[in-house]
Amino acid sequence: MTRVVEGIHRFSCSVSPGAGVHMSTRSFVLQLGNQEALVLSPIAFSEGELEEIAAVGPVTHLVAPNLFHHLWLADAQERWPNATVWGPDGLETKSEAITDYRRLSARPEAPWPKDLQCVEVRGMPRFREWALFHAGSRTLFVTDLVFNQPTAHTATTRFFLRMTGVYGKCAVSRLFRGMIRDKEAFAESCRAILALPFERVVMAHGETIELNAKATLTKALARWV
Repeated sequence: MTRVVEGIHRFSCSVSPGAGVHMSTRSFVLQLGNQEALVLSPIAFSEGELEEIAAVGPVTHLVAPNLFHHLWLADAQERWPNATVWGPDGLETKSEAITDYRRLSARPEAPWPKDLQCVEVRGMPRFREWALFHAGSRTLFVTDLVFNQPTAHTATTRFFLRMTGVYGKCAVSRLFRGMIRDKEAFAESCRAILALPFERVVMAHGETIELNAKATLTKALARWV
C-alpha cells in the first residue's frame, strides 16, 4: 500500500496485455468521511494487502470505472458482499458474476459518497469510462484516459509503450484513441474534466502527477480541447 495523500492509498499488480509485455495496473482505496472505504478498480489483492485495506476502514463501495477494469470485481464482491457495487451501464454484459450493481452517473443516487464527483468520458461506447474527482484532496482519478509511463522494465514493454504512444510522457494511447466514435462528445467530456479544480492526477497505468497536473493533462488532451 502506497499513500498518495491523506485518505487515499494506491495498490498495484502486474498485467500482461501481450507476450513479453508487463505493465502495472493500479487500484485506489479512499477513506470516506464516515471512516468507511471505497475501492476503485479492484485488483488481485494479496492477503497482506487485504489486511491493509481493512485498517483503512470497512469497505462499503466497489467501483468499476469503465468496461475494461472489471476483471477482479467479482472477486472483490465476494470478499466484501455488503459493499455497494458501481459501474458503467453495460457492465453486466462483461461478466456473468456481475448482475447487481448501481450505474455511475453525473449525479449518482445514494449511498454514493457526496465528496466524489463523476464525469463521463463520452463518445466511447466500448469503454464507457468515468473520471472521479475527490474534492477534499483535489485529486482526479482516471483509468485508461491517459497513461503516464516514464520507465519500463523490459525492452518488449518499452517497445509496446512506444508503439501505443505513451512511453516517457503523459498521453492518450493510440489504442484508446482508436475507440473514440464521437469526437465532439469526447472533446466536451475532456473540457468538463479539465474544468474541475484538481491539483493531482492518478491513473490506472502510470505514475501520479503531482506537479503542474492541470497543465500536464491539458497538454495530453490538447488535440481535442
